Amino acid sequence: MVDVDHESHLNMENANIYVLYGIGNAEAQVKDSTIIYSLGIDANTTQCVINETKPGLVTKWNFLENCSVVKGNGGFAPNVTLINVQVNGWGFTFKDSINTVLYNSMFTWLEFTDFAETSAYNIHAETVSLNHYSRVNATDSNVDKVELYGQSVIWAVNSTSTITQIYGQAMIYVNWYLDVHVVDSLGLDVPGADVTVKCADGTLTASGQTNMTGWVRLTVLSLILNATGPYTLWPHNITAIYGLYENSTMVDVERNIQTTIVLSELIIPEFSSVLALTATLMSATSAAAVLRKSKKASKSR
Repeated sequence: MVDVDHESHLNMENANIYVLYGIGNAEAQVKDSTIIYSLGIDANTTQCVINETKPGLVTKWNFLENCSVVKGNGGFAPNVTLINVQVNGWGFTFKDSINTVLYNSMFTWLEFTDFAETSAYNIHAETVSLNHYSRVNATDSNVDKVELYGQSVIWAVNSTSTITQIYGQAMIYVNWYLDVHVVDSLGLDVPGADVTVKCADGTLTASGQTNMTGWVRLTVLSLILNATGPYTLWPHNITAIYGLYENSTMVDVERNIQTTIVLSELIIPEFSSVLALTATLMSATSAAAVLRKSKKASKSR
């Protein structure tokens, strides 16, 4: 393991490094080498965006530049540069770092401490650790093992972990996608319907409006995990309202699901207009037919 800490400098070429770990405002440049297990970055009081970071051959990469790192007051971040380096794993520690965003990436490990705040989208990590008051909002992501300590929080949307360990007052809020289709009495799409979802205790957890095809996707709080176990929030009461028409159904949103709500007495205005137009045309056609028949009768006399 090679530690590059504080204000130290490192230059390496043609080397096999098991772990390279950058701390403080250290500077390191590695060229034509292999990082066998993981590159580790320790950042304090920073903002950054990490995107498309996965194991593989890195042609050229600099942490400060490629991750758009902004240091806060008293913050630090190592200036690590890789040139033609095979990186078999990535690991990051964020302390008091807010507005950290992770996209479409794969990590060996992630650690969040103190008041770190992070948003993660479509990531995979082998291990994730949260401590103190750190918070992670995870969407469409999965983790092999997650550990939470102190009063840390994960707000998880369509995200899973194989092993979950929670200590102290830490909590995980588990959310899933609920796709609701609202139709009228004829089975036609109802756009612009208001849809609400309430947990079993009556708490409103999601609301939205159907699109032009009668669908709306909602993010629904399903259960809360803490050190004592899970607290389930289903069954969920789903209500659809369109003008004076309303209907509800009960669904256990314990995974991503779809459901349909029928407004049984409603015929959507667009279809009503078609019916009215059809009736008008039929009346006009009938009147014309009667008139033609009357004219023929007059001629025959």
